[in-house]
Amino acid sequence: MSTGNSKAGCEGQRDKRERLCRYIARPPVAVLRLSLSSTGKVVYTLKTPYRDGTTRVAFEPVDFSAKALNQQGSH
Repeated sequence: MSTGNSKAGCEGQRDKRERLCRYIARPPVAVLRLSLSSTGKVVYTLKTPYRDGTTRVAFEPVDFSAKALNQQGSH
């Protein structure tokens, strides 16, 4: 015997599925935080600074590509 409203339960599951789909579909890197330095390095601005105060990290383009490809699907 169910004591809850089945329609409300379905809506809750739908909300959870939608949230999961949005999470899965988002890119592993925030494109708006990427830039290219004058030396040709890919610079990623961090959303939250590291404990040591670091706000940006720079990569050689090949290294950045390799890291981005290794992170795909594991955010």
